[in-house]
Amino acid sequence: DNPSLDVLPAGQVKLMDQSTVGPFELKARNVFAQLRQTYGIICMSTGSAFDGGVLLFSSCCDGSYLSIDCEKSSRMLAKSSANQLRNCGARLLGCIANTSSDNS
Repeated sequence: DNPSLDVLPAGQVKLMDQSTVGPFELKARNVFAQLRQTYGIICMSTGSAFDGGVLLFSSCCDGSYLSIDCEKSSRMLAKSSANQLRNCGARLLGCIANTSSDNS
């Protein structure tokens, strides 16, 4: 068997606060349980660490990474985001530092 990589795009997802995450949590955990039957490792690219849905997904994965816009994010915001992910039980693999794609 050759190891492979599958990319499963989710598209745009609306931000979730903690009040909307609760009812969604069981369904999300069931989806991850089904994915684990097929995949050995699950890593996700997600949105803001202050979004309740992101925290839920990150805690279900084997690894997450923090993506930071170097032109718009402060060091304090980056540290706070990393702490949010760690506090929810996410395994933080690293950070991707990039710049804004909109240079107009």
